[in-house]
Amino acid sequence: MTDKADNTFLSQNIKGIMMTLIARWNAQMDEARADSEFANVRPADIRVFAQLQAP
Repeated sequence: MTDKADNTFLSQNIKGIMMTLIARWNAQMDEARADSEFANVRPADIRVFAQLQAP
């Protein structure tokens, strides 16, 4: 049986894992883009474009 205080434990852990993964992915994308022709494009614009291109 779980206490009411523990009801958000799993959702907070999943949220933290997703935030960590997204931050790592963003850092990898920024590194990969640094020496490309897209180096001057804002990171937020690149992420929107990547989401639009996803299947």
